[in-house]
Amino acid sequence: MGANGDLLREVFDRVNARDFGSLASELIAPEFVRHDLAELWVGVEGQGGVQDFLAMLTAAAPDMRLEIEDLIEDEDRVVVRFTMEGTHTGGPLLGVDPGGARFQLNAVNVYRVDEGRIAETWQLADGLGLHRALGLL
Repeated sequence: MGANGDLLREVFDRVNARDFGSLASELIAPEFVRHDLAELWVGVEGQGGVQDFLAMLTAAAPDMRLEIEDLIEDEDRVVVRFTMEGTHTGGPLLGVDPGGARFQLNAVNVYRVDEGRIAETWQLADGLGLHRALGLL
């Protein structure tokens, strides 16, 4: 695996370790933009936006874990197919108060890396499955 693939593995490891402060400042570009194709969580931009987004997810599901299923690297792009699993026991998630629901979100992200930092991502996640798990459908 090349340097960009290693970068993404490190990001996922740091999310699982709850190491957000250094993750944002070291591994995310200041001008970062996240494109959420399913429009689950929109408006995540910059290092602070990433840090706030990850803090919200782990507050909502304190046991949340990310698992990389596939990782493909090509020049400045890295594609990661992953699962996010957790139990909704903390704060709100998608506007829903915690009710103890167990969920698994399947997603595919395409990341653009620039000068050793993630500059942009496009995410397509199973929002329907997450809505079902949380009792929204």
